[in-house]
Amino acid sequence: MSIRHPGEAAHSHGRLRQPRCAGGGCARPDPGSELASLVALWPEELADKSRLGHERRLALLRRALRAERQRGLAGHWTYDLARHERLWRVYRSEIAEFRVRHGIWPPGHGAADRRSG
Repeated sequence: MSIRHPGEAAHSHGRLRQPRCAGGGCARPDPGSELASLVALWPEELADKSRLGHERRLALLRRALRAERQRGLAGHWTYDLARHERLWRVYRSEIAEFRVRHGIWPPGHGAADRRSG
């Protein structure tokens, strides 16, 4: 017998299912909280919505994505496809937020580099 969270249900073969979402639909996780679970940031760094704060978070996400990609290409045992996908999703949402708030592409982003050159 295993102890489970009250919202979790077990399959017949013993593996746990994800808890069901109340109200029929699941909301997407908050990118800020997901970002905090992926990379080490102080709360004030997460709350910083200035242009410089966004650029720092994007640079940190780029480094984390690069490291995860290198682990995957090398076949390293610590590579995590789910983490890689979450990093990519949070990175894309940070770029979209940067564009909405500041009206430009972030520095160091491929699209801006291609357009200016």
